[in-house]
Amino acid sequence: MPSLGDSFPPEKKEDYFKRNVTVGAVIRIFCDFTNPPKPKPLVIVCMDPKVLCFLINSEIHPFIKKRAELRASQILMPKESHSFLDHDSFIDCTEAKEFSLEDIKSQIFQDMSCIKGESSAEVKKIIVTTVSSSSTISPRDKKWILDNLK
Repeated sequence: MPSLGDSFPPEKKEDYFKRNVTVGAVIRIFCDFTNPPKPKPLVIVCMDPKVLCFLINSEIHPFIKKRAELRASQILMPKESHSFLDHDSFIDCTEAKEFSLEDIKSQIFQDMSCIKGESSAEVKKIIVTTVSSSSTISPRDKKWILDNLK
């Protein structure tokens, strides 16, 4: 279903994009690395020098549930404080996925409803704590994420 933003002229889309696609924003875009490839919700955790995102899942994978270190990197994103969610979800902070800003922009300009909303301040704080103690995120990505979220 088309959104109101889809009828915006290009300069309005550009302005809306710049104001809403920021660190902490939740977007839903096509991910070719998932099995099967499909649109997935993501939280943007870094915009500079690269765009890095964490996947948002509706449940925690059984493999992760069985491993305490990985389980500790799953952050609850409650529906009650994120009205764009249909149900409580989980941010997978085990690995930051890199995206091209141009690819994100291209997908969003085709469907402005891909911009879902903003992570709560509480969730952002928990992401910072989780990333700080992570042993699965590369030191480079960890530094970038923490610099962007603080």
